[in-house]
Amino acid sequence: MIDVIVVPSSFERTAAGSISGVIFLRGAAGDFPDSHWSDFPAVVLAWWIAGLRELVAGHSQAFTGRFMDGPLVFVIERREDGSGRLSWGSGGSERAAGIVGLADLLSSVVSAGEVVARVCRVHHWTGSDLECLERELFLSRS
Repeated sequence: MIDVIVVPSSFERTAAGSISGVIFLRGAAGDFPDSHWSDFPAVVLAWWIAGLRELVAGHSQAFTGRFMDGPLVFVIERREDGSGRLSWGSGGSERAAGIVGLADLLSSVVSAGEVVARVCRVHHWTGSDLECLERELFLSRS
């Protein structure tokens, strides 16, 4: 099982209007990139939801989850049984991290996205990054 972890207390709005905060993946192989990784959760979660939705639906055979900061990625290769082979690391030099349920991973990403959207609404933070995330959240429920 892989969970996507966001830490709402770490969220800040930059002067440019982007939301930054702690976001990482947690699984039996550890935390990736690490438990203090700060990035742009609204942006990356929107990307991950869109890509994982395609993978779960069988419209693609692999997905590369990118972070905005740094060359770090996680890669999932779809297997016939609805699971995926997960690896993570720097782009091009990933190491195996395990087998994941694709629907379970998508659910975890969606849950993290809902937390991000909720925190942004509480703080009255708006912008195109949040709009994109909310659109992907809506599509994931369809």
